[in-house]
Amino acid sequence: MNVTQSWPCLLADLPAVPMTIRTLPSDFQVTEIPAYEPSGEGDHIYITVQKTGVSTQEAIQRLARGLGTIPSLFGYAGMKDARAVAVQTLSVEHLDPDRISGFEDDAIRILSVSRHRNKIKVGHLKGNHFVIKLRQLDPALIPVLRQGLERLAARGVPNYFGSQRFGMRGDGWEIGRALVREDYERAACFMAGNPGPFDSGRILQARELFMQGRYREAAPLWPSGMSYCGILCRLMDGKPGNFRRGVRSLDKKILKFFIAAFQAKLFNEMLARRLSKFDQVQAGDWAVKHETGGLFKVEDEAAENIRAARFEISAAVPLFGRKARLSEKESSRLEEEVLAEHGVQRSDFQRDGILAADGDQRPLRFKLEAVSCHAGSDAEGDYFELQARLPAGCYMTALLREIAKEKLQEIQSSARSAVPPLTQG
Repeated sequence: MNVTQSWPCLLADLPAVPMTIRTLPSDFQVTEIPAYEPSGEGDHIYITVQKTGVSTQEAIQRLARGLGTIPSLFGYAGMKDARAVAVQTLSVEHLDPDRISGFEDDAIRILSVSRHRNKIKVGHLKGNHFVIKLRQLDPALIPVLRQGLERLAARGVPNYFGSQRFGMRGDGWEIGRALVREDYERAACFMAGNPGPFDSGRILQARELFMQGRYREAAPLWPSGMSYCGILCRLMDGKPGNFRRGVRSLDKKILKFFIAAFQAKLFNEMLARRLSKFDQVQAGDWAVKHETGGLFKVEDEAAENIRAARFEISAAVPLFGRKARLSEKESSRLEEEVLAEHGVQRSDFQRDGILAADGDQRPLRFKLEAVSCHAGSDAEGDYFELQARLPAGCYMTALLREIAKEKLQEIQSSARSAVPPLTQG
């Protein structure tokens, strides 16, 4: 599958370097860089695991079953993709640590166990260290790859949300927009209907049946990774035509997944329009301090751009919601323009209840650190290994698409969930 999006690239003047990622789970390795180390004391057990080929949620489900507890007692700093080897730390309450020594699972290995005073929450993370094997890469283009990495290290990487944020079909944001606009029929049809070129087999059949109103027949066809579609079908079978009831009865976390995808879509569009000067700030912007994460309003544009040139600060634009901050001047005009093009306004993201969106500010760029690369080979053939450290919430695919452009190919699992991850920790 081609995993690039239609967003403009910063390195558009460099030739594309075709490559393939995720041929094997071990081709994509990610290790969390924690925000703090466990103290060794407290009621929360911290378990550092290495998981292979399973998502964070699936790992938690397996650990809960194996340790005799429930998934809701677990905490995590960020979601890690199933199609990778990932090292991350989970916390769990009310567990006898002696049980952990007996845990066995082919996909999960316990690396260490400690204690701390608090539960790990989303965002308790400095960043992630990646080790990626790039395959089917022409050795003659390696100088282009190196040049691209040097330029990205100097100016920063455009902080686009990666394709996984939008789900397998790439239309998770459409569902989110429909939810924000309270167009429940459209949301339901994008979730469980509207068959398209990415659909096949039982999923294609289920989508066709949904569009015909044959909800009861469609319900059992959905795989476990898309169980919310089966639930929606059963709800619709009980109350045909009541799309509002069906959609609003779904798990709140599922609905937030899709609203987050729409927030990401709007962010990417704003970044695309500012890409030529994405490493600069302008009066009226909110800017983020990279060292502390603190935000401030830009007033003296010239003075602050000196700091931006040193990569001390970057412009940050909103993920629209209740906590998003109001920009001014040209920045505000751009934001309103993007919202209007989608038929929404800021207040639509600020409702109470299950469709509420918290909102935030996200930097237009991120800093690329600890970069190294070298050629190698294994049983699968030749590869070019790239290592880099990225801040929490930033996407390795955003970096790779700058190098590969539209020629970034990803080996897909047919079981991949259509639900985009809420966070990329």
